[in-house]
Amino acid sequence: MKQIAGVWIPDSDDHFHIYLNRESTWINGKGTYHYDRLLKALQYTKGFDTAVDVGAHVGLWSMHLAERFNQVWAFEPNWDNYECLKKNVPSNVITETFALGAIHGELKLNCIGDNSGKTHVSDAPMTNTVLSRPLDYYDLNIDFLKIDVEGYELLVLRGAVETLMRCKPTVVIEDGPPELAARYGIDSREASKFLKSLGATQQANIRHDYIFSWD
Repeated sequence: MKQIAGVWIPDSDDHFHIYLNRESTWINGKGTYHYDRLLKALQYTKGFDTAVDVGAHVGLWSMHLAERFNQVWAFEPNWDNYECLKKNVPSNVITETFALGAIHGELKLNCIGDNSGKTHVSDAPMTNTVLSRPLDYYDLNIDFLKIDVEGYELLVLRGAVETLMRCKPTVVIEDGPPELAARYGIDSREASKFLKSLGATQQANIRHDYIFSWD
């Protein structure tokens, strides 16, 4: 692994240094990524006990969520990313290598070496097999949920319905570009529609990131 702008990323990554070095907002001597979206989502957050970061990557959100929440659960099944995640986050972040999805089982990951943020579920050759669980399995009381899993967001939400309806957290999801969800046979904006069907209200969006909460 290597350190760029105070953040550990995989050696093979040749993408994130562009964003980390050019961000105007540095926090605690570290570059940030989409930090404006995190701040926007926090405006709609009512409690600050537990946050969940699904598709945590190297902890670019988890490290900052940890400053605001008592605990953060960070899920990252790509092992190279996970090793960096552990180095980037403080002790109140609980890290998990499980993928999250709709059911218990196994998933295959396509890990894109030069862009560590593009890891996604795939049946393509040269994939890695990882274990998958639904978020509901953990029975957490959550206040904030961020999901960025390259088009697999709807499946994560389907495995989190009990948690969502019980806790009604602020939810941030990446819902686009449409070709990401299309590789799983999912129509564009289906993840957002699913949240709305559960009673959530879209509060804001910045490009492909959508922020939801319950009134």
